[in-house]
Amino acid sequence: MNYLREIQQHVSQHLKLSEPNSPLVKQASTLADRYIDGALKRLWVIDLASTGFASELTNRSGGLAGIKVLKPPFNLSEEDLVIAADHGLDVDLQVKTCRKILDSGASLILIASKNSTVYQSINPSLFLDNALEKVPCGLFDDRFCPVDTTVNITIAWCFIAEWLNACVSRGYMPVINASTFQQGGAERAALYQNDGLFHNKDTFDVEPLPSGTYCKLYLNQLSNTLDHIIFTQSSLMKKARAMHQQALDQNGVLWFKADSHLIQNQFNSVGNPDLFHYLDENLTAESVNNILSQPNIYTHLGYYTYPHIPIFFINQAGAPSIWLQGGMESNRIALNDNRVVIDQRWTFGDAVLSLPGYDIRAIPESGVIQNCLFWELNLQLLILRTNHP
Repeated sequence: MNYLREIQQHVSQHLKLSEPNSPLVKQASTLADRYIDGALKRLWVIDLASTGFASELTNRSGGLAGIKVLKPPFNLSEEDLVIAADHGLDVDLQVKTCRKILDSGASLILIASKNSTVYQSINPSLFLDNALEKVPCGLFDDRFCPVDTTVNITIAWCFIAEWLNACVSRGYMPVINASTFQQGGAERAALYQNDGLFHNKDTFDVEPLPSGTYCKLYLNQLSNTLDHIIFTQSSLMKKARAMHQQALDQNGVLWFKADSHLIQNQFNSVGNPDLFHYLDENLTAESVNNILSQPNIYTHLGYYTYPHIPIFFINQAGAPSIWLQGGMESNRIALNDNRVVIDQRWTFGDAVLSLPGYDIRAIPESGVIQNCLFWELNLQLLILRTNHP
């Protein structure tokens, strides 16, 4: 499984970010000081290349409740911090916007390659090296299946985890989003909505861990999940690939529906081989005959909730389908001859880090894993079609 192993190698390489004196850990600590003393008050994320980077870091189970997407027109000051990542796309726009952010007095933390034009053209307040040799960076002759978004998001979550721990060590607990699918999740989210980055003092007695611990735990969790997929789901991935290939051989359409904001953005990325056609809407009585007609294949990437509407129509039509699902331990779809179910291997609730003294887990892995599975499907199909035209 080439894409999964590629990301696993990057994850292993980035374990050095968890070292106590790494740039990531030190910058997280410095920024925690600036938030605690009031120099910084707001936290933003921006995605100029429309890759899904910003949407992945906001409104996520286990993510920061107070982080917001930055969109023009900007109204920034010295009290703002913006997280950005370079994907090698729309370079002139990225450079122009980053300079505008810096000129406003705001702080900018840039995740990028040292070789990137964006990094070399500006002087970011803070810099995290994604260790990519070039951007855009892809697989299969470097033209398809980009790795930039996946790597940049991984580093961003590592930084947020270490910033969170640094704040805790100073007596402040950032507000973390609960999954709205968990019992009380929606009520908890509503309780803390628009109340800023931090809980009131003494709301939780959270115990800090040594610097770098959460970064290391998160990276190890990602690596373990990728391992589980590689060693337990490979036969199902091969079956899905064969079904997709057969449909293409018969001039069928590979429809792809995703309950994932990130994959929706990735469909528009440079490096998408356009083997799959994105389905914006759910199946309806009017569209089902066209979408599920032979030899088309319906592929659904989702979370631990299973959409009843497409399942109803697929069962009714007896149509073949591929399902990539997370949180499988709480709600399963039965296998049958026409249905392949691939387990994303992350658990119900999504977030993976347990904070001693806090009521919910922090930092999700689903976005990274979903990206890996989507591009793995594309890559394996590309390889198969190249070897067997």
